[in-house]
Amino acid sequence: MDKALLDVKQETRARGSSKRELEGFPSPIGAAEQDENRPPWKADGFEKGLQPEKVVGANQDENGTLYFGMKWKGIKDVDFVLAKDANVKCPQLVIQFYERNIKWETC
Repeated sequence: MDKALLDVKQETRARGSSKRELEGFPSPIGAAEQDENRPPWKADGFEKGLQPEKVVGANQDENGTLYFGMKWKGIKDVDFVLAKDANVKCPQLVIQFYERNIKWETC
């Protein structure tokens, strides 16, 4: 294994980071983890000033925190943002996501 990759994995383990980060995938970042010293590549689309286009999915971490997969205007990648941030900053997109994905049972 490459020494640089091994060093990153050891540092990540020492920080107590998630298995997802250890495998090379960044964990979802949101307002709860905002830090002035955080590198800009870890900022979510809201922090970068991007305009949300569509909520494309939802996910929950091991602590039960809900994240939405957000598609941004002019960007092809999807970014995970805290659901509580999306609920405030783009409520209509969140409502549209639930309308598309919640299936109601009829009697």
